[in-house]
Amino acid sequence: MKHTDSWLYRRFLNSKFMILLVDLLLALLVIFVFTKIAWVFQPVLDFLGIIAPPFIFAGILFYLTVPIINRLEKFGLHRGWAIGLLFIVLIGLLAWGLLRFIPAVSNQITSIVHSAPQIFDEIGKWLDNLNDQQNILSQHDLNEIAAEVQSFFTGKQGAFVTGTISQLQNLIGIVGNVVITISTAPIILFFMLKDGDKFTPMVLHIVPTKLRRSVKQMLHEMNEKVGSY
Repeated sequence: MKHTDSWLYRRFLNSKFMILLVDLLLALLVIFVFTKIAWVFQPVLDFLGIIAPPFIFAGILFYLTVPIINRLEKFGLHRGWAIGLLFIVLIGLLAWGLLRFIPAVSNQITSIVHSAPQIFDEIGKWLDNLNDQQNILSQHDLNEIAAEVQSFFTGKQGAFVTGTISQLQNLIGIVGNVVITISTAPIILFFMLKDGDKFTPMVLHIVPTKLRRSVKQMLHEMNEKVGSY
């Protein structure tokens, strides 16, 4: 009996269930390995987290604005002038958005500044209390100081301090991402609008060959539907 005609091969090894099970195990193995070496890809993810928002934002604006540019161009307006007119409108909307956004950021900064004296007061009280308790720094005293430090940062005062610092870091990160996106997305959008006819072929060049027809159809329908609105 040939190996390929054996009952074990036909009923078990060559079954769809077995193939599916092997694929599932391989997928789980890849996920497990990835979790163990995720730190290797963290810099790449951080880099993509910085550069991706401007391109995504510019892409959304492109599909929202390219029908307007095409319509203005059909009316006889030069494409460059149409893009310039569009950017004037976008700058006006951006200025309006900043006027709405800046007060919220200002309130956050004011809240942090107002809470700073309380933070320093808590730290000062803790240092005074620690100084009153310690006379001569022996090894035992150093151990007690370490315990006091740990107790401070795990207590309510420490939670307040670390929470405030965490809020400040998050605020700086959000503001930085917004500034990068706002400053770079218009440049990307300009070149996308200027070379709008080259945008779809460029995207299709990145997409695998088997998916190009469906992606091209999707982009065309997206452009038509957004343009109709």
